[in-house]
Amino acid sequence: MRVPKSIYEALRLDKENRNNLWKKSIEKEFSKVKVAFEFNDDDKTPVSHKKLDSHWMFDIKLDYLSRKSQLVANGNEHNPPSSITFSSLLSLQGTLFEHSS
Repeated sequence: MRVPKSIYEALRLDKENRNNLWKKSIEKEFSKVKVAFEFNDDDKTPVSHKKLDSHWMFDIKLDYLSRKSQLVANGNEHNPPSSITFSSLLSLQGTLFEHSS
């Protein structure tokens, strides 16, 4: 079994394997984070938000060989104020993602 490195490769693997396991996994993840991609009519980043690049990560879980897709922000672009405790997990609220596949 191969783990893809991009959405394009994931969908190609589905085609080769004659299934849609990666596609379903990508759709499941995107349904969770799609609110981060909702823009205003003028397509400007709201004042309280910051645009971050992101990328997809893929894995095969050993439980039932289920597929896992995850859209992650490039955390190195996030500079929190020194007065707050930093967590490596970003909340979707206040963050807009630009993703590459």
